[in-house]
Amino acid sequence: MIKTSKRNADRDDRPIRLGRARAALVVYRIIHGQPHFLLVSSTRNPDKLTLPGGKVGPDESPIKTAIRETVEEAGVLTDPPHTLGRYLHHKRKRRVYPTQTFLARYARSAGDRESRNRLWLTYDELDSVALTLRKPIRKQIRLAVDLLIERRLVA
Repeated sequence: MIKTSKRNADRDDRPIRLGRARAALVVYRIIHGQPHFLLVSSTRNPDKLTLPGGKVGPDESPIKTAIRETVEEAGVLTDPPHTLGRYLHHKRKRRVYPTQTFLARYARSAGDRESRNRLWLTYDELDSVALTLRKPIRKQIRLAVDLLIERRLVA
């Protein structure tokens, strides 16, 4: 018989809590006619990849948050972003952060950035990456590919 403490049983019954809104930026650049997307390593787990982004500040719009976080985390400046989509960012098992995403073309390097790994990958390369990428992020990048094809920016 497996013993479980009342404390552990109570933890499993806790409701999932809604966290503060987040914003993320899907940054792309076209290389040899193919879009490459910017991914950065997670701060807590360098083996996981994510989009640059973070929590929306009290006096900050989601789009400004996405731009600021991209500069801080990846050292990248972009053209003005466009709304892309939304997903739920699950963190620490019992908390969910609604995340708004934006799509922007890479403009230039901003210089200094946090000490994170930065990768530019095509959509097809996402499956071959040895690092972990969450399904909702992969879906946002797929939305970006579809939008770029629709706008005839790529074949």
